Parts: sequence; structure tokens; C-alpha cells
Amino acid sequence: MHEDDVKNILPDHAAVLLGMQRALLGNITDDMCSVMVAFTAGSLTFRARFASSIQIEQVMRVSEIETELIADFPLWEIKGVAEECSFPEKIMLSNNETLVFSRAPD
Repeated sequence: MHEDDVKNILPDHAAVLLGMQRALLGNITDDMCSVMVAFTAGSLTFRARFASSIQIEQVMRVSEIETELIADFPLWEIKGVAEECSFPEKIMLSNNETLVFSRAPD
């Protein structure tokens, strides 16, 4: 199978969710509010929302999660975004997003 053909194969929803859970192991921080993921054939994007202003630490954490996802989906484009949230703000999912982590309010 050609590399471009592999990029266009859409994995099942469970494979993406398991990959996200594995990538989040050890990467959940005290200030992380939620993580959402969306994917299409050849592309996976996720948003990590933090209860503090976005600093280099949050950006580096998102980069670590991206690296873990690349291990599971090496031919895909992986894009992570760090966002600030006002915890406990209501979580708004965009089209095709699935919530994979949410911190319970204190």
C-alpha cells in the first residue's frame, strides 16, 4: 500500500480515542481543564484547555501530547492547540469533536 493511501484511511473512532488516552497518560496537569479531539482521514487535531494563561509550559505539554500521537499515527498530520479557559466554563465542542478529558469542578 502506498503512503498516500495509508493517509487516507480513516481509523475507527475507538482507535483515535485510545490513542488520545494513551497520549494523555502522564500529561494531565493540575491546570488542564479539558481536551477535545477531532479527526478526518490523514489529520487529527486536538485542543487542550488550561485554567491559566498560556505559557511555555502549556505549549510544551501540548507538544508532548502531539509527539505521543505521532507514534500511533505516524503518517497523519497531528495538530495540538493550547487554549485558556475560565474554569468551570461550559465546554463547547466544535463539529466532529469528542471530549476525551474533563476535570470535575472542585
